[in-house]
Amino acid sequence: MEKVIQYSIIDAIITKLSSKDKENLLQLYLDEFSSNDYSEYNKIVTLLGEKNIISPASDSMFDKDYYKLTSLGREIKKIGGWAKYLEQENLKEKEVALIQHTENKKLNYETKLAKWQVKTFWPLFIVAVFGGICGIISLIIQIADLI
Repeated sequence: MEKVIQYSIIDAIITKLSSKDKENLLQLYLDEFSSNDYSEYNKIVTLLGEKNIISPASDSMFDKDYYKLTSLGREIKKIGGWAKYLEQENLKEKEVALIQHTENKKLNYETKLAKWQVKTFWPLFIVAVFGGICGIISLIIQIADLI
């Protein structure tokens, strides 16, 4: 249940920040969600900051609660929200894992093939040399019969 609440809060914050250049996030949080839980506010701001979704609007101490949306934040807004963004990231991770698995299988097959080639090289080389010698002898015999 907590994740759903955080997703809706994050979506609301992204929506509000997308309409303005900068916004007092603390005031927005207190007004919109009528909550005095500053620890949850700090968790959300830290999460959004770490994920590079929001950035401080200025370095001034007086504007410490003012934030603006980054390009990733605007992209999340276009995608349709935080939950859809996380789904999309999850799909990307699964695709990368599938590609990695496929590459590992390919490397495994190539290793087996290389071992087989090393084991069979000399026997096949000896057979090829023997066949070449037999072919040359046969050619010499045919040329001698013509003369």
